[in-house]
Order: sequence, then structure tokens, then C-alpha cells
Amino acid sequence: MLTLSVIISLLSLPAALFPAAHRPKRSLSLPLNPVLQTSLEDVELLYELLLAEIEISPDLKISVKDEELASLRKASNFHSICNNIIPKHIPDIRRLSANLANHPGILKKEDFERLALTLAYSAYRTALSEGHQKDIWTQALISLFHALRHDLMQSSGPGVSS
Repeated sequence: MLTLSVIISLLSLPAALFPAAHRPKRSLSLPLNPVLQTSLEDVELLYELLLAEIEISPDLKISVKDEELASLRKASNFHSICNNIIPKHIPDIRRLSANLANHPGILKKEDFERLALTLAYSAYRTALSEGHQKDIWTQALISLFHALRHDLMQSSGPGVSS
């Protein structure tokens, strides 16, 4: 049975920025809390994946058109993160932005990576949008950019002007 102090401590824990990363999905065989960048080679691969032609299906599934890149083992983590973890709807992105605004300290490596991927996704959606939808995606993009910039400035240490 949970005591009142345990319940209060659970309620005071900061919410996960990307809750889907911590929820196992029975239908998928993806690792809990997957991360792409564990080495310099992984960073270079992520850069290649982002430069490759990306396709977003009507059901918002992201895929890499380059079959050779898409067939790499690390590309499966990219697909898992992009399709199962990062937010793809404006309300979810706004919620992420609000959580980032209240997030103390610098982001964990995996949260920074997911924020960068969410920013890239939002830029792609902004480019494809028109009219009022473009304005909405632009605001989401700007908000994510500010959060990413803020984290980079914090991680640079004291004495860095913004």
C-alpha cells in the first residue's frame, strides 16, 4: 500500500519529456528508451539520415527513402524514435515545449536528441504547410528552437551570452 509520503514524492517527480520512450509497446520489439547517438559514427549516421530524403505517410509514419541507409541496424532505432517517441501533433508539441520551459538544468543526451528530431520533423511539416497551418507549425518550430538553443546555452557553461 502506498503511503502519503510516497504518493507525494511520485507526484513531485518531473514528467518525462518524451513519455512514449518509457512505455513499452507490446506490439513492437523496440528497446525501452532507445538512443541513437552513442558514438561519433552514430552522430554522422544521424546526420546522413536527416539529409536523406525522408517521407512522411498520411498516418505520420516517417521513413528514409534511401534503401541502403534504411537497411542499417542503427536506422531501425531512428525509425523507432521518429515513429513511436517524438510528438507529431501540435498539441503534443506544445505540451513538450511547455515542459521544456519548466525543465531544470540541461537535457539528458536522449532528450536532446529527441528534441532535435522533433525540431527537424516540425521544420519539415512547416515547409509542407500552407496558410493558417503554416503559422501554427511555424510557432511550434520557433518554440522548439528556443528550447534547444536555451539548452545549448546552458550546457556551454557560465559566461556565455545569449
